[in-house]
Amino acid sequence: MSRFELYRHTHPDGRAKEWAWCSHPDQGVEVRWGRAGALVGRQVYPPHRLKEVLARTLAKQRKGYRFVGWCTIDAQGRPVAIERSSPPSGSSPEPRRPAAPPAVVLPDLSRVDTGRDDYWF
Repeated sequence: MSRFELYRHTHPDGRAKEWAWCSHPDQGVEVRWGRAGALVGRQVYPPHRLKEVLARTLAKQRKGYRFVGWCTIDAQGRPVAIERSSPPSGSSPEPRRPAAPPAVVLPDLSRVDTGRDDYWF
């Protein structure tokens, strides 16, 4: 059985949905989705579309999906043997936001007297 990265989005009313993906060395990338505990939707992408699936993983995190752990998925679509751990390298439970640029204080040059007439006024 393959090891999937499992993500979950919980709605304010308590309902939840899950999304998982797994890379198969020879077959490609498998994506599973559905209600929490029932990942019945399934799509297999060719290996060259791995970057696209990784980008979708980040997009899911921005939408509110949180990393749950690694798991295997049985024939009925149920995640089993969930290994809860820290998120995989390269992803995070919270989408990363770019750091704010450092504050730059600019001097007020309107009060500088250069001793030359610049003919602006």
